Amino acid sequence: MGELLIHCEHVSVTLPYAVKREPVLHDISWNILRGEHCALTGVNGSGKSTLLRLLAGELWPDCGRLCWRDSDGIMNPSLLTGRALTALISPSSQMRYQKHAWTIQGLDLVLTGLDGTPLLYTQSSQEQIRKARSLARSLDCEDLLYRDSSTLSQGQLRILLLARALIAEPAVLLLDECLEGLDSAHAKRFVALLEQVADQSTLIFVAHEESTIPDFILQRKYVEAGRLFSGQGSSGAEQKKRVFGGMTESRLAIASKGPHKEEEPPIFALEHVNVFVAGEEILHDLSFCVHEGEHWLVSGENGSGKSTLLRLLAGDEFCAAGGTIKRWLPKLRAGKGGYAESLEELRSGISLISSKTLAEYDYPVNVLDLVCSGFENSVGLYRSFSDEERAWARSLLRRFFREYERQTFEELIRRPCSELSTGQLQRAFLARALICRPNVLLLDEPLTGLDQGMRNAYLALLESLAQGDTAFPHLTMLYVAHKASDLPSCLNRHAVLEQGRLRVVGHPEDA
Repeated sequence: MGELLIHCEHVSVTLPYAVKREPVLHDISWNILRGEHCALTGVNGSGKSTLLRLLAGELWPDCGRLCWRDSDGIMNPSLLTGRALTALISPSSQMRYQKHAWTIQGLDLVLTGLDGTPLLYTQSSQEQIRKARSLARSLDCEDLLYRDSSTLSQGQLRILLLARALIAEPAVLLLDECLEGLDSAHAKRFVALLEQVADQSTLIFVAHEESTIPDFILQRKYVEAGRLFSGQGSSGAEQKKRVFGGMTESRLAIASKGPHKEEEPPIFALEHVNVFVAGEEILHDLSFCVHEGEHWLVSGENGSGKSTLLRLLAGDEFCAAGGTIKRWLPKLRAGKGGYAESLEELRSGISLISSKTLAEYDYPVNVLDLVCSGFENSVGLYRSFSDEERAWARSLLRRFFREYERQTFEELIRRPCSELSTGQLQRAFLARALICRPNVLLLDEPLTGLDQGMRNAYLALLESLAQGDTAFPHLTMLYVAHKASDLPSCLNRHAVLEQGRLRVVGHPEDA
């Protein structure tokens, strides 16, 4: 039997900021032994991320006993001992950097893992710096060590956070959907690195897909309604029955729309566009058009410029002098169409969903108000909403949370957004993006954090929108993803970004 690292006995947890003071974890008992790697599964909202935060010493238990092995070999209940023994990689840790937009060099970001602080407060030794560089070489990201973190893509930031967690050689490594946002090459390198460190660190690996779990992780546990069980659970079978927006998991085969009308201007027209972020050129000489009814897959490796392109189209980034971008929106000028000339017009006709969108939205609002803020595409609330507007928001949310019983649904839409799981928050942000009936939907890795059942349902909803939903008659999509399994079948155009340069390859199947 391996050495006991974490002892958890009959522990229940209530989130400190929860309005409704009810436990989200119930009667958790788990002895984590050195070398017993475990994969943790469960559907969205079951409590997996909260359990990892508990094991990392970030949450106080309501009751029960929780302790960690300290440096003297004594089981200690101090949360500081838990934080010293473990390292946690999670979507919330990444969102913290995106939200605050801290100016920190990649090398310093990795070195913060030695003290477990978000910023670097101590002088690092040459040996520690060499170790950081060695980790970066193993992940093929040494060039990121000399970049400002604010210029990094979602995937690049995730890679550095992985190196940050590994540099302290924690006894327990807690990995919450750590492969999300990585291209296939970097995902393979990271799994190979995990196998190398598995002799030193005990891994608790949260995943929604069995195929993403490394082969050397043999033990399985699952979380259901805040309770921990051994085995794989029955969530996979249950997910197949789940319904989202009235669509089952079956995927629609949608034919590409016919040629666009020649007299209609393109939705986006880019000519010789260059984009700089924090003084660094990210996009180079882009020239292409997107027409109404086209649904584009935008693919490319981590750091190729995909997220920057979507932010450019949404008006959140600007092209450098010498380039032009025009945005034609059919909903403008009383439905006659026109070029968007103000930020207000852009916000009314173009909606962007990305990890940065979620990270920047840090206002104490409930779910219904979050969706209503999409009318102005604002962060926070700046006006009151009519009964009609609230009814429309409620109907969208009901469509996206159809599996909930009526009472549970009413409780959900009144909950603070901070209490939602990542998967629930993704669905709420889709409702927010659609509430203003936009002409363009920009989706940057929208399936991040969704369990398999919700992934299938989310894709089915996008496909139903692409068919010509009466509420969204002129919808055009641009969709960023790394995995073929994450693509809706409605995509009918494909652009590849390679080091900031765009190549149109036609249909997604031609990739």
